Amino acid sequence: MEHTPPSNLVLIKGKWYVNVTVPLALRDTLGKQKRLSTGTSDKKIAKQPEYPRPVMFAV
Repeated sequence: MEHTPPSNLVLIKGKWYVNVTVPLALRDTLGKQKRLSTGTSDKKIAKQPEYPRPVMFAV
């Protein structure tokens, strides 16, 4: 199983986004990185482990 670097949070225009590194097997289709919105402007909420994280990639 390949190692994929962890995601990280970035603040853009008042909303928190998760930068996700795409696994090697999907990079031809999706590219190297994806930025997905958490849908919140509150960092504490965005960092909570139980907060819904985007886990699927839309092709």
